[in-house]
Amino acid sequence: MKRILLILAIGLLTSCTSQKFVETYSYDLRSYNNDGFFVTTGDVDGYEPVAIISAFSHDGNLDNGDYVMASLDSAMNAACKSSVELGANALINVDVYISKKLVTVDGLAVKK
Repeated sequence: MKRILLILAIGLLTSCTSQKFVETYSYDLRSYNNDGFFVTTGDVDGYEPVAIISAFSHDGNLDNGDYVMASLDSAMNAACKSSVELGANALINVDVYISKKLVTVDGLAVKK
């Protein structure tokens, strides 16, 4: 009987351990850097500031009725496109904020 209680106690104690959850996310910037546009989360010397850029993507309905989800791709593309339109060839000090329904990309558009 003691043996059965010991086995049950061990089983209960080992089944209550918490499991660790680790998630990794990465975003490939090579497509921007390969097109001659430079994107970095850091600061870079030797560039002239052009503009502070803030671009966002959010969930919502399009004019045709389709529903779209917020995405880092669309926010990053908008930030880079705005930078290029202003004459910049780099986006530095990039900061990304991701929530359930909103993705924001902020940075400093600069040119060399």
